[in-house]
Amino acid sequence: MPSIRINTADGKNTWATQYNRNDKLQDRIDYVDATVSVNNCETEYQMSDVAAEVKVRGNYTLEYAKKPIRIKFNKKNNMLGLHEGEKYKNWVLLADWKDLSMSNNTVAFYLGKTILGSDGYYCTDFRNVEVYLNGQYWGVYLLVEQQEVKDGRTSVPEVEDDYTGTDIGYFFEYDGYYTDEQNMPNGAGDPTFVMNYGGGRNGHKGYTVKSDIYDDGQLTFLRNYMDNVYQIVDRANRQNSYYKFNAERTAIVPAPEFTSAKEAVSAVLDVQSLVDTYILNEIACDLDIDWSSFYLSLNMTAEGNKKVTFEAPWDFDSCFGIVNGVCNNAQGMYAMNKGNPWFNLMRNVSWFNDMVCEKWAEIKEYKVLDNALALVAKEKATYKAYYTKNYQKWTQRLNGNMEVVSQLNSYRDANTAQGLASDYLTNWLTRRFAYLDSQWVKIEINEDLPANAVAYKLEAESATFGGGLTNAAIRTNRAYASGTAYVGDLNVNTTLTFTVNVEKATTAYLFAAVSQRANMSVDFGSWFSVAVNGTALVMPYREVPALPNGGDDWHTFMSIKLVPIELKAGANTITFTTLERVTNFDYIEIYSAEKIS
Repeated sequence: MPSIRINTADGKNTWATQYNRNDKLQDRIDYVDATVSVNNCETEYQMSDVAAEVKVRGNYTLEYAKKPIRIKFNKKNNMLGLHEGEKYKNWVLLADWKDLSMSNNTVAFYLGKTILGSDGYYCTDFRNVEVYLNGQYWGVYLLVEQQEVKDGRTSVPEVEDDYTGTDIGYFFEYDGYYTDEQNMPNGAGDPTFVMNYGGGRNGHKGYTVKSDIYDDGQLTFLRNYMDNVYQIVDRANRQNSYYKFNAERTAIVPAPEFTSAKEAVSAVLDVQSLVDTYILNEIACDLDIDWSSFYLSLNMTAEGNKKVTFEAPWDFDSCFGIVNGVCNNAQGMYAMNKGNPWFNLMRNVSWFNDMVCEKWAEIKEYKVLDNALALVAKEKATYKAYYTKNYQKWTQRLNGNMEVVSQLNSYRDANTAQGLASDYLTNWLTRRFAYLDSQWVKIEINEDLPANAVAYKLEAESATFGGGLTNAAIRTNRAYASGTAYVGDLNVNTTLTFTVNVEKATTAYLFAAVSQRANMSVDFGSWFSVAVNGTALVMPYREVPALPNGGDDWHTFMSIKLVPIELKAGANTITFTTLERVTNFDYIEIYSAEKIS
């Protein structure tokens, strides 16, 4: 493992220990003059006593004993060959305090570079290092790039000093700490703006601008542009109403030339970047996805595409199931059901889900799971002695962390903690990829079904009901997706049993159609368990998105699930049992080559 040695003029390390988050908010954390050396690495990457400034960085991570560090060289330098050897002034050392495996960020950035990088979007490079401060061992860190607008680090160009036009590149963060930036003394905080989503459907509305802004008019333009982009996407996806920017890009006007929501959305969003960013965050189940460290860019220069782009993924120390209550079982759709406003815009949008499935198929060809697991295993084996040394230095981390699941908090031995945490990560990733396969590996019905398969539809109101019914009778309401009534008011442990007769034993395919309220964060698998002839279906449900139906909030979205079932000759029962109170079960549909009655 390479070593980075930082020496300050006074030979003291108080700059790395004395500050916390409140000091940042009071603008009390200053750079300290230092020199930086790199050794124990390839000859071409070594450096000796290069002039720089250093300081601790971060938000909540400043509360930990081992703090992240920012290096700012006086002149541009490359570090350890990262980013294909490009030279930059600013670099970051991540402390990876919360994550006992010290591999979460490594895996996330590998996935980011693979998923986003394959489509030309930026994600930081990375490498494990040992850090020494003024000759004192300081632990294992992850060397990464600073999130900033510099050539190659994002898709937008740097702004010319003191330029006040709005035709520039913007780089900004969806940031729950934006009010802190506003309140820092002496104007030390970054510029911020607040978006108007409308309807109160999302989380916070604050954004922090990370690129250079030289005029209030630039900030005003960015805020108005983003408000309008949001409205264009929202109206297209929710209302099938298509808009575009006017010639001045100051307002939106009807766009009769668009014939689909995808056309309207793609005119203002770099949709592939959102697909890639979503997949990465759905894999990771990142706690912060609806809070901060979510970066966007916009290139309004003459050469720019004028589309909001999602890139530079960051901050994955709270992901991969390590935090209490956050996707610990690796199941369920997490990122799409959190409060991130940009993911929420795409919830239940069939064409977006198709793009996700297409990208997922591409990712599987790259064997990203195998490669990610190999990376974890290699770090565990190769760096075992380094991790042990790190936890002998930072023994207080082995006392536990209140945010982390109890299993990880039980690892208290400096010699084994990282390895056991790596095993946890390996097991979690394996289960997570299997679950996402169940959701995103598309089933082409025509390929899976016999050529002579016939669709048999059974309406929900024809089922036999039992169990936890509501006090009121089961109600059937107005026409819905199937063209007849649907069933509502199903309490917990209500059963709907369909009886089907088949002439010969066969493998058939089952659909079930239910409506889902737009702001609900549950999916079909958490609503129902399903059994055929008393045997529970163990194969994961597969989502096949359907078009929106109905005009009110309760009846806008429909989920359809496909799963193969084995039917015996004669009578068969298919029983759905509600796991929580649900409404609006519409119908089932069975595709079978054998006749069903």
